[in-house]
Amino acid sequence: MRRCCLLAVAMALALPACRDARSPAAPTPLPVASVVLIEQTGPVEIAFVDAVPPAGSTLTGCGNRISGCVNRVTMRFSLRAQDAGPVLWVRAFLHATNLQACLLTTTGPFELARGETRELSIVFDESDNCPVPLTIATMAVVIEGPAQTASRRAWTVSYTFVP
Repeated sequence: MRRCCLLAVAMALALPACRDARSPAAPTPLPVASVVLIEQTGPVEIAFVDAVPPAGSTLTGCGNRISGCVNRVTMRFSLRAQDAGPVLWVRAFLHATNLQACLLTTTGPFELARGETRELSIVFDESDNCPVPLTIATMAVVIEGPAQTASRRAWTVSYTFVP
């Protein structure tokens, strides 16, 4: 009888350990929303590098207009020029699902050297009169300049802005 009790206790202790060893791992976090290129024109390659906060984020505390969330999204892009030339400005836009450019920014002029890869960090510091809550669905970056630099890229991207 004593042996049976010890065996029962040993099995009771071993079974949870076996069950834990075979149980599935903790759920993996949802993948970060991707940024997918949907349009490209012009000779300068514009590549999305990263964003803070990352794509797919929800930003809170904006109030009832997107202007309450200016300066809260920063993005980095890589520019690679085929030919040298001036850039008059770069303009970037975050578009709502209705295609209205709700957050935007504009840089000053600079030069691109032939074959140069230049990193561009931008802060969306301007806004249009977009009501919140708001979902961003696409973004675009436009390089204004002569034929050797004028270019445009557009991507799908997701952000949610709430009051």
